[in-house]
Amino acid sequence: MAEAGTIDFELARFEHLVETQRGHIVRVTGTWSTPTPRELPHPTLVAGEGEDAVSVAPLPIPGQDPPRADGESPWVATYSIPKRLFTDGRPPACRLQPAPDVLVDLPELELPVPAADGGPAVLIPRPPGPLPRMPPSAPPVPAAAARTAAPSRPAKTVGELFVPAVRSHRRLAAAIVAVAVAGSLLGLAIRSPSYETAARLLITPLPRGDTTLQGLPEVRAGSDPAQTVLTVARLLESREAAADVARRLGRGWTVRRVLNRVDVTPRGQSNVLDVRATADDAKLAARLANLFVQTTLAVRNRHLAQLAAGALAGSQADLRALPDQGGAEAQAVRTRIAALQRIQANGDPTLDVLQNAAVPRSPAGLPPPAIVALTTLAGLLLAVGAAALLDLLGPGRINEERDIRALYPLPVLTRLPTLPRRRRTADAPELREAFRTLQVQLDLEPGRHRVVMVTSASTGDGKTTSALGFALELTAGGRQVILIDLDLRKPDLAGRLGVRPTRGIEHLVAGRAPLADALVAVPGAGALELLAPAGQSDLSTLEAVAGQLPDIIDGATALADYVVLDTPPVGEVSDALKFARSVDDVLVVCRVGRTPRPSFEAMRDVLERVGTRPSGLIVIGGAGAAAARYPLATGESLRP
Repeated sequence: MAEAGTIDFELARFEHLVETQRGHIVRVTGTWSTPTPRELPHPTLVAGEGEDAVSVAPLPIPGQDPPRADGESPWVATYSIPKRLFTDGRPPACRLQPAPDVLVDLPELELPVPAADGGPAVLIPRPPGPLPRMPPSAPPVPAAAARTAAPSRPAKTVGELFVPAVRSHRRLAAAIVAVAVAGSLLGLAIRSPSYETAARLLITPLPRGDTTLQGLPEVRAGSDPAQTVLTVARLLESREAAADVARRLGRGWTVRRVLNRVDVTPRGQSNVLDVRATADDAKLAARLANLFVQTTLAVRNRHLAQLAAGALAGSQADLRALPDQGGAEAQAVRTRIAALQRIQANGDPTLDVLQNAAVPRSPAGLPPPAIVALTTLAGLLLAVGAAALLDLLGPGRINEERDIRALYPLPVLTRLPTLPRRRRTADAPELREAFRTLQVQLDLEPGRHRVVMVTSASTGDGKTTSALGFALELTAGGRQVILIDLDLRKPDLAGRLGVRPTRGIEHLVAGRAPLADALVAVPGAGALELLAPAGQSDLSTLEAVAGQLPDIIDGATALADYVVLDTPPVGEVSDALKFARSVDDVLVVCRVGRTPRPSFEAMRDVLERVGTRPSGLIVIGGAGAAAARYPLATGESLRP
């Protein structure tokens, strides 16, 4: 507690904030008390000793009001001590003067150690505004009102909503992502780097009641500090300063170009302005920012000096005209003359360079990898959205197994789980278990079930994989199987099995090869043989195969235990309808979330019109086709 007459002061903190080109900004915190609580005028800070001592008024920072001498109310004040008082790097002695005859000693000011890298100066933040009023809480919802009826169907996950849509329009989705990535790479390749840096100006507005420099366009504290700082920022962006900068930068620079490359904005809630410059060269950006600050201050100081010269002449004349040269009025005029002389010598006291712009080390904005990553993510989101929109506006897909049974009430003979792509092979253990279930059901049915045709409603439903998987499961059980590829428009089985027929089904129907010579043994697949086209087929081959298929099947059943036919999708082409009368069983493959509803309905209608009723369904995916948790039997264990 420091006592001074009838005014007591308890110091909480005396700290150094920042060093500017003119001085050091310090802050004092504490409480004042008097025998009778009252308002005190803002104390001045007396820095230095003897004739060199100066009295510094507090900076007009919003929220730092004059003290209330009640011993409890906290008081904060900020002062700017002239740099010339810091001799040999040591701070001057400082005292607070709350009244003309009262001085309160302050402890020695501790100066911060300069950063080795010349880091940025500390800012003087404005105190935060009042906290926003929170809206009243909503009343709790009664339990009876919150209860809703249970949904008839379980809610779909995000994957169930969007993954099928992307699969259906995967080419479009891939194209959108590719265009987005290519566009980002092209933009990065053709764009020039942009460097950004900023110099900082400190605004020290004059108190509102200070009339010393009345008549000069100095910055004064207003009722709205934020508006004051914003007004200064707009005044600094002058065309006169920009013209001087353009002239000093040289050829190619104009007033408009300078103003487009420089932006003066308040820095947060503080009395600091950022003078930010942008250029395609790092050194040029720093030079532009610093040159704009220097030129702007020079232009403003030049104007103020001219105005101060006229005001000084008038004040000197006023002083000479006063009869009492020692009175208070004469002293006020002398104070004004001294202030005007300081403006002529030092320029605007309300604006000071806080920090020069440094050369930026890297271009502004995100690094190229981040730009590519974000663009890819945006492309993915756009692709998913486009696929979902097309799927929503399109005819729709079969999304649940119950939809299949509602459209075509056939028994589900087996369900195939949806596997990751790396495990999605016809001989995967999970698929073999499902095909073994199919085989057992067919064996238990009365009648002959040796010739099985596999079809579907649309391309991509999984019929070829199902036909191949069923054939492999039969051979794993020791049966001899002939797999016939009747999808003559798009034969795929030979390529999947890694064989190349030299004689195919076209040679067989043309009479140029017997059935035994047209069959190709599949390596590593047991007693599995393939009958497939050896080359491209035309419509005449299709008609010939349809006419001779009963004889081909009779010959195949004489050579093998089972004959499995892979046929085109009935919902898209009618080829398989010509084969259906020659087989024992027709199996329809449907992929949940993929099979189009119109194609499935078209397949159902044409099969009913020709009098063919499928034996059952092979359903791929859906909730009922989850991978089994019970130990799976592999193909080797099923062999005798």
